[in-house]
Amino acid sequence: MIATLSGITGTLEGCIARRGVPTESFTVSAADAREDMSRMRGEPVELERPVVVLAGYRAFPTLVSQVVWRLYPITSGDQDDYLPIAYTFQTDIEAIAAMVTERVEATWPSDDPSRTVEVDVIGVSMGGLVARTAALPVGGLPSGHETRSKQLRIGTLYSMGSPHGGAKLAERIAPDKAARDMIPGSPFLTALDAAFEDRDYGVVPYAVLNDTWVGATNAAPPEHLPVWTPGTHAFSHFMITRDMRIMADVARRLRGEAPLGLPAAVPSD
Repeated sequence: MIATLSGITGTLEGCIARRGVPTESFTVSAADAREDMSRMRGEPVELERPVVVLAGYRAFPTLVSQVVWRLYPITSGDQDDYLPIAYTFQTDIEAIAAMVTERVEATWPSDDPSRTVEVDVIGVSMGGLVARTAALPVGGLPSGHETRSKQLRIGTLYSMGSPHGGAKLAERIAPDKAARDMIPGSPFLTALDAAFEDRDYGVVPYAVLNDTWVGATNAAPPEHLPVWTPGTHAFSHFMITRDMRIMADVARRLRGEAPLGLPAAVPSD
């Protein structure tokens, strides 16, 4: 069911954005963001770090690849600066984190014996938790069962609708370990939060309202507010990577430019 719904979102480009909801994070319209994306497309810049894009729970590889296809033309213009990673059939966040670290190391080998090269990470939904897990020091996984050979070195984590505070859906449906770990207040999330203060990377969380799967109020880690938009009437959680303002804001930050949106308290989920 999850995979089917994820696939359906690929046809929802015409989803109507919600109107009449305050957008305190942004002072620009979607049309303004689209115009700025056109400007960036004509002015590619060299990125400070390569970018890893991590998929959500059970997401197909094409969905995370679409994020790369949207971003690389408006940042560096070089698709090789991006590494999309999906894990459709894997059900353990810690095992996924180990795989992600291996993929980064294989793509951009590091001379550091304990850490990968520094990368920026875009974590879509569960991908934000995968990134936080991979960035823990080796030996620091919540379960204590370490399988990583290196720690993922992150410059900035851009999370999109990530269940930092747990997923609303997981409270009702949790068929595997990854889903159970996303239940609000789970031992896994509690351990991640306990280690969060000691991180050495920046975090920019994004959220959309009308998110019935995660909830906008769950989409930021401790002591953080998200950058948010009203979302869409349908499939709001899945449409976050198609939100013009959010994607333009991510692109500007990756390019080293001033952001379009600022963190703000969300009025509701």
